[in-house]
Amino acid sequence: MTDHFVIKDGKLIEYCGPEEIEELVIPEGVIQLDNYSIRRVKYCVKSVIMSESLTQIRDAAFREFTNLEKVVLSPNLTVIPEACFCECKKLSEITNTEGLTEIGSRAFEATKLQKISLPNIEKMGVSVFKYCFDLETVELSCKLKMIHYCCFGYCKSLKDLKLRE
Repeated sequence: MTDHFVIKDGKLIEYCGPEEIEELVIPEGVIQLDNYSIRRVKYCVKSVIMSESLTQIRDAAFREFTNLEKVVLSPNLTVIPEACFCECKKLSEITNTEGLTEIGSRAFEATKLQKISLPNIEKMGVSVFKYCFDLETVELSCKLKMIHYCCFGYCKSLKDLKLRE
């Protein structure tokens, strides 16, 4: 339902629907998600489903969404920007990661992720998974040229890091 969204030229400007929602579905036709366009639901939304048309997310768009548990990425999204899901302390599931080629610094810092597969990742910033205390399994692409310092800092449960052809 696009009635609750202000969209201009493919850019989601503002979500103006009810604040007490548990699932946020980014509607088809949205190409870009601005970093403050959905802030009014940051304390209640538990899951986000991104439409196939979404190709860009701005830095810190979901930062500190305190109850966010699950995100279904757009298959056409290639970049997770800096601090995008930083401090989403309940975030434990990210799906549809096959299209990702780049992840910005601190993108998943301090989340509850236990596992993540990034089969096409080529570039990752600093501290991407820092403070992910529950992270156990990570699958990365052999296309990745460098893992920055502190990428997995304080990931005390990390047991399995796989490189995939």
